[in-house]
Amino acid sequence: VLFVFAHGWQNDIPSSRDFTARLIKGILARAARDGVPVESLGFLAVHWDSKRLVFHESALNAEVIGRKRIAPFLGKLAATAPATKVVMVGHSLGGRLTLAALNASTGTIHGAVLLEAAADLDCLLPEKNHEAPGCFPLAPH
Repeated sequence: VLFVFAHGWQNDIPSSRDFTARLIKGILARAARDGVPVESLGFLAVHWDSKRLVFHESALNAEVIGRKRIAPFLGKLAATAPATKVVMVGHSLGGRLTLAALNASTGTIHGAVLLEAAADLDCLLPEKNHEAPGCFPLAPH
């Protein structure tokens, strides 16, 4: 299982490392309690430019990175290591990045955890335009 973490808005490298380290520590503790071998787990942190002063600029940036960087990367990973299960974990605008990656994915993501995702309640509705900013109707698939 590969966990892919995406932090939220206004995070610099030290704060995003802290966010990721705390999540990894919790996952490793749970794995130890459940008898899951640590060597079967992998972790990847996505640090993205979230320091823009205008929230909506960072929101669009998160979507572009999820769609154009993370989804293709995960597609290549699935082609080279098809048995790897990918679980994305996104906080705030990192949740929006996660949704954009899910929306653009070709079924390469096993699951996602959204922690206070910065997304509209109806953003996953199938009747939404999947190309429109803030809409991710293909993500549930």
